[in-house]
Amino acid sequence: ANGCGKTTIIESLKYAVTGSLPPGNKSGQAFVHDPRSVGQSVVKGNIKLRFTNRAGHSMVVVRSMEVTQKKTTMSFKALDGILRTVDPNTGEK
Repeated sequence: ANGCGKTTIIESLKYAVTGSLPPGNKSGQAFVHDPRSVGQSVVKGNIKLRFTNRAGHSMVVVRSMEVTQKKTTMSFKALDGILRTVDPNTGEK
């Protein structure tokens, strides 16, 4: 089916794991929706991936980003990347 988001899911997984943006997306601008579409100058987004590592522990990768609309240009900025794990014995992050 065309246009249902299959490629977007794969690109999101790749970005979450590697931090590399999809090719041909104007330096990340197309990876987050256009701020003009919601009448704002800044739009933030994040990708979260929860997985189980080889030791059987739950882990979460979070990558945050923002797109800023200036008068004539848009700019993309990666804000942070976090890798969290939960201690199976104590439940602490």
